[in-house]
Amino acid sequence: PAAAPAAAPAAAAGGMEPVEAVPMEGEEEFDDMIGDDDYPIIEGDVVGIELPPQPAGVTRLIFGSGPFGVTVYGTGNGLVVTHVEPEGSGAEQRVEVGDHVVELNGVPVSPTISDREFVEQLMSLSRPVVLGFTRQGKDFVTAAADEEAAAAAAASGAPATPEGYTVGGISMDEVDPEKNLADLFPAAGLSIYLDALKEMGAEKMEDLAYLRRSDLQDLEMEIAPADKKKLLELGLVAFLTKEGLGACVAYIRSVGVDMVDDLVYLKQSDVALMDLKQEYKDKLMDVLGRES
Repeated sequence: PAAAPAAAPAAAAGGMEPVEAVPMEGEEEFDDMIGDDDYPIIEGDVVGIELPPQPAGVTRLIFGSGPFGVTVYGTGNGLVVTHVEPEGSGAEQRVEVGDHVVELNGVPVSPTISDREFVEQLMSLSRPVVLGFTRQGKDFVTAAADEEAAAAAAASGAPATPEGYTVGGISMDEVDPEKNLADLFPAAGLSIYLDALKEMGAEKMEDLAYLRRSDLQDLEMEIAPADKKKLLELGLVAFLTKEGLGACVAYIRSVGVDMVDDLVYLKQSDVALMDLKQEYKDKLMDVLGRES
């Protein structure tokens, strides 16, 4: 197998034994090519295979000789890894149960293909072969990073913020208390309100922590209902961030809190039952005591 985590091509499902790869000569050559990078970009002319550009969200892995050590099942909606042999190349190269095989030598694998059809195609090819995998719809590196972030959030008592989570039309990844509203608002279609908010003293994201529904009613301009909702949601994010609860925004919104004004409806008895670390519960209790 390759020095870096190279692919373990799939074996058939339905109780069949994992397929044995055909030994090949010169395997050391692509050992050196991959180097120390766990999951390098693999495209162009690679070990005699002309590959198209590697798609985003796909990890390509090279497999040479030795047991594949992987079993797959065609679900009709994807080719899923259902077993990885402990001693096979799949285990060595960190292919996991639940991964999807989406490419074979740069050619997309139909999600409706059966496991038997796939193995027949695979075994008709000479080695090495290049397989494309996804894990939870992502490439392996991104999936691993997301898992680490979720684990860190769980350890801190804060539920993980879903990937791509947006508030007020702005991704939480972009939200920063120090960011100017002029840099954030265009993406949310809120630029027309910058001057009015500036007159209220709000120029940065952190300034929106003091924004309430009554403040928007006092603005000397008409605000579309959808935009009013966005502004108040961003006010909630700024407020919770200021209070040390930024990591809990998604969780708090999931219980029906979309603006700071809504906090008055949240009871301390509700907070006591929340799946949050006690530190966050205490901070939220303190907020409720001041906002009620």
